Amino acid sequence: PRTVTSLLPITVGADYRIADSWHVGLAAGVRLSSSVIEYTSVQTTRVFRYFLMKGMGDYAKRTSADEPGYKRDYQGNGYLGALSATWQPDGGAVANHLEMSAEANNEEATDGGTSYSFHGGDYAETVLALKDRLQLKSGAALHNLTLRAAYTNGKGTWYDQKRQTDIEHGSIVYYDVLSQYTNHKTQRLDASLRYQFDLLGSDDRRNLFVSAEAALGSITRKQLLGETTPKQQIQTIAAQIEAGKVLYINKVTLMAQLSGGYRTPQKQTYASGSVYSGEDNIDGDFTRRVFEYESAQCWHVGALADASMPVGASISAGLYAKCRYQRYTGKNEYWQGYDGTGLTTADFGIYIKF
Repeated sequence: PRTVTSLLPITVGADYRIADSWHVGLAAGVRLSSSVIEYTSVQTTRVFRYFLMKGMGDYAKRTSADEPGYKRDYQGNGYLGALSATWQPDGGAVANHLEMSAEANNEEATDGGTSYSFHGGDYAETVLALKDRLQLKSGAALHNLTLRAAYTNGKGTWYDQKRQTDIEHGSIVYYDVLSQYTNHKTQRLDASLRYQFDLLGSDDRRNLFVSAEAALGSITRKQLLGETTPKQQIQTIAAQIEAGKVLYINKVTLMAQLSGGYRTPQKQTYASGSVYSGEDNIDGDFTRRVFEYESAQCWHVGALADASMPVGASISAGLYAKCRYQRYTGKNEYWQGYDGTGLTTADFGIYIKF
């Protein structure tokens, strides 16, 4: 397999001061994404299967006997708009920032590449989000209370197609679309409440900070299969704490942060869209393990280190390193492969701010 993926987000915005204490802002953006996956079979004596997912365990199947090489092309784009309002009196002890945003994303999948073209389906979603941050300042203490909520509504479209062969033009393979219908629906709701305490120095720069956050998550998926509608539901609650220290050495700003959290499911309803059995049933190999991972009970710890310094009048550069360890503590109800396992991720990078 060979995978090449690119993501290009572009966002522009403006902030306007309409009064001494009021600012309003407007932002708009686009997101372009592309992912090409190519498979080449080098063992011609064996038959391999390629799966094009149609939902919760349902799929369309191809084999290397028909296509020794296989290509899948995903092209997507998204559009974002956001409106913000900030109330911050000069020298005041209270401030508030409100932001509302809307987002529309879509993705098209095409299989076959240059050998033939099979419309693998479309997916579209809309996202509505709200964020409000209340800030209170008392002496050297800064209190921030942040409320976030986001609702996502998505659907997948499947195309029934018939394979055709154009003998007059070199036996070219193509597919005629016979019909299309919505076969997958997703609804997601995420909400969180976060409190952060900052201790400021004499120059009003923060020296240390501590935060605590509680979050709720809910996912509902439906697979439309004729007269039946299998449904998955996941509801989770989570909590996280963070603490950090900031040091200022000449022009360099150093930050170190530790974090930890816990998540547990409150509701789990499992269903599969698979209508297959035997070796063609990929419910246990794919659908169950994804559901178990998304709804798993787990805890995590993490650390972050960051160093930055100004390199111009309004430009700063920095580098960072962070790592996170997540431990599975679930009941292995839907898949047993995560029992006694953990996941470690590490991220290193450099950045420029202007």
